[in-house]
Amino acid sequence: MQPEAVTLFEGDFLGQALDLGNFYLQKGCEGEIIEPIEACEKLYVVADGKVVAVINDYSNLSAYVEKVDSAAQAESFVRLLTSLETFHLFDRDRIEIDCRFVDRDQEPIYAQIARDDADRLGLHPVGIIQSDTGYQIKRCLYVWASRSDHPQLHEVTEIVGSGGSYTRIADRLVTDEDTRIITLPVYE
Repeated sequence: MQPEAVTLFEGDFLGQALDLGNFYLQKGCEGEIIEPIEACEKLYVVADGKVVAVINDYSNLSAYVEKVDSAAQAESFVRLLTSLETFHLFDRDRIEIDCRFVDRDQEPIYAQIARDDADRLGLHPVGIIQSDTGYQIKRCLYVWASRSDHPQLHEVTEIVGSGGSYTRIADRLVTDEDTRIITLPVYE
């Protein structure tokens, strides 16, 4: 990658909860900046002010994470690619957005589902179990696959190793009929 071809956006540092050693993550655009900015935005690994790599998926991210030694870091790791602020940064045929459980009347700031609807579907808030080798995370994702004509709700189980490795070990379709229960924020 030619660093001069990438424009890094000031102040857009991500993954600060992760142990990245001498690296940091920053949003930017390669080539011409277009509107809307999300159409060209990507997530870059930067060291000493120079672009080192672009993050496309968890395997790219794993190469730069030195260690994951807390449940909070493991959760930050998996949410980095699925938050409302970052899901658009990755070239995928399957968009995945982290889904949080809230009280029914709460104004949407995440992709969210009311707790009573989550209970009805047998879903639970994020669960993290620590082991000798890392963390197992079970969470809910709002998914839109390019081959599908409507969104789905999935429950996934992921392993984040203490050295930054990543594996998805389960992906269960919860519903593709009742996704109106997912509330997304509206941006103006």
